[in-house]
Amino acid sequence: MIYDAKKILHLTGMSSTKFGGLEQYFLALARYCKKKGYESIFQYDTLPKSKEYLYELDKLDARVIVMNFHDGFFRSIIKTFTLIHSIKPLILQTHFPPPIFTAPMSRVLGVEKSFALVHSLSGLKKTSLRRFDYNWYHKVICVSNAISNKLRDAGVKSDLVSTHYLGLFGKRKKSNENRKKIRKGFQISDEAIVLACIAFDNPIKGLDILLKAFSIVREKFPELQLIIVGVDEQTSALPSQANALGLSDCIHWAGIRDAGWQILNAADIYLQPSRSEGLPLSIMEAISLGLPVVASRVGGVPEIVVDGKTGYLFKSEDISEFAAAISKMLSCPHKAELMGKEGFRKFQQQFRGELSVKKLVENYYL
Repeated sequence: MIYDAKKILHLTGMSSTKFGGLEQYFLALARYCKKKGYESIFQYDTLPKSKEYLYELDKLDARVIVMNFHDGFFRSIIKTFTLIHSIKPLILQTHFPPPIFTAPMSRVLGVEKSFALVHSLSGLKKTSLRRFDYNWYHKVICVSNAISNKLRDAGVKSDLVSTHYLGLFGKRKKSNENRKKIRKGFQISDEAIVLACIAFDNPIKGLDILLKAFSIVREKFPELQLIIVGVDEQTSALPSQANALGLSDCIHWAGIRDAGWQILNAADIYLQPSRSEGLPLSIMEAISLGLPVVASRVGGVPEIVVDGKTGYLFKSEDISEFAAAISKMLSCPHKAELMGKEGFRKFQQQFRGELSVKKLVENYYL
């Protein structure tokens, strides 16, 4: 291949519905790479919906290519081959599961370095084709130790696998002014205790579990309010489920929005009921604002939520245990406040986005 520029091709394998934490990370990555003389190109399944995100990428001369790889096994392979051949990148970075054989194809096409950044993982076995594919990458970078261990257990070469925590950007400080403003917008009183969750509308995020646990907790704490960010109230079945549980007067649907983390200013406790996770940016958003967390014990969550220190963990899908953990935190507000402060310290030490991007580029790309 003939290289006409230093290009980094990101195969995101995703659709972007908002200007959220991952978009912020990609933007910072493109900015840092531009300083190093690299052009960044991002593949998306559909055009990102945030105009601000697209505008910021354009300012960095970073390109967006829309190409859906989820339309059949052989078609996805052909599309991947064609895209890599047309871009001629020096570096290939994959994110959410790319088509099988992406890594071998990149080597055949002369890509200098190929990296798999593994954000989540499910169903990988020693007999899986993807396990063999991972072994063709120059490095397999996982967002949590839990994913790294699963990959090694599945037979991915240990020396290829490493853990790299992502992070968040900008100043993170809870504002009493924003707290009052957001609560007023949802018609929530200043005195109410508010729980919050950021999640997209997918069974893997366990929002159905959250609704059932919340209905139990509210029997003991009838003044509780819940804000859910990331769900389209007009198209989702979740609001109907909430109504059936008698929760229509205490659940507030914040919708899909850019910078959804700002809504957490109105919250006292953060909840994460996922059935599966790598290392959720939403929990980072919560601890960056000093919120204590109640979360399912899945994937890399215990690496960010220290049980009994920065929050409480419960067994995934155990509604009773989830409700008990929330009640336990509500019953001891002083301890919850200390947990929030400890979580904020953990955020400062481990999840600063600027340091994460610098380490990713300098340790792997260059």
